[in-house]
Amino acid sequence: MDKGYAPIADGRLYYEISGSGFPLVLIHGFSFDTRVWKKQVEDFSPFYQVIAYDLRGFGKSSLPREDYTHAGDLKVLLDYLNIGQAHLVGHSLGGDVVLDFVAEYPEYVKCLVLVDAGVHGYTWSKAYKKEIEWFKKELKNSGRSKSGDLFLQLSFYKSLQDKPELLKEVKNLRKFYSGWHWEHDNPWVRPEPPAIKRLHEITKDTLVVIGEQEVPDFIKLSSLLSREIPQARLEIISDAGHMVTLEQPEIFRRLVLEFLQLHDV
Repeated sequence: MDKGYAPIADGRLYYEISGSGFPLVLIHGFSFDTRVWKKQVEDFSPFYQVIAYDLRGFGKSSLPREDYTHAGDLKVLLDYLNIGQAHLVGHSLGGDVVLDFVAEYPEYVKCLVLVDAGVHGYTWSKAYKKEIEWFKKELKNSGRSKSGDLFLQLSFYKSLQDKPELLKEVKNLRKFYSGWHWEHDNPWVRPEPPAIKRLHEITKDTLVVIGEQEVPDFIKLSSLLSREIPQARLEIISDAGHMVTLEQPEIFRRLVLEFLQLHDV
C-alpha cells in the first residue's frame, strides 16, 4: 500500500493506494475516514487500483480554513496522482461529493456507485431535522467527548443495535473524528444549481445501493437518484441500514464488482 498527502489550497489530503489496474476511488461518509473502507480495499484491490482518501475536515486531512469544494479537492487529488478517469464509489456524504463532482468534472468519471447517498438540494423531512437538532442540543449539554455515543443513537444506526460487535466497530471507526463540524461553520461552497436539479444530466452508468433498513429520507433519496439519473439502477440490500458496506460486505462486494466489470471492456 502506498500512502501520502496531496497538496490542496491551505492544506493537504491524505490518501492510500492499493492494487493495480483501472482506478477506483472510495469516498467515505460524514465523521469517518479511509479506515471505514478496509474490507472494500481488500476486496477490490485484486482487480483495481483502489484509492481511498480522507475528505477535508476528516481523518488525517487538513481541517477547513477557507472556502473550498470537496469536488475541487477530488479533482486536485486525481490530477496529483495523474489519474485522468476513475470509477467513483461514495457512501453517504461521499455520495453527495460524487454527485457534485460528476456534475462539474464528468470527463474524470467512468461509472458511479452511490451508497446510501445524500444529494445537495434535497429537502430533509421534519423528522430528520428534529433528530439532528436533538443531537446538537444533547451534544452541547454533554460535551464533545460524548459525541460518539450520541451519534450512534441516531436512527441512522438503528439496524446496528442488535449487532453489538459491528456497533463497537463503528464506534471505534468514529473515535478519531475531531468533531470540528459541530463547533465551526463549514466553508464548503456548494455548486449552483444544486446537484439534485442536474441529475438528469448525468450520462454515466450508475449503481444506487441502499440498505433495506435505512431511514426514510435516504430510502426516498435512493429512489429519486435511480429514477432521475438516466442510466441508473437500484439495488436494495436486506438486513442492512446506513452502514450497508459493513453490515453486508459480501453482498456489496458482489454487486459492485459485477457492475464495474461490465464496464471494464
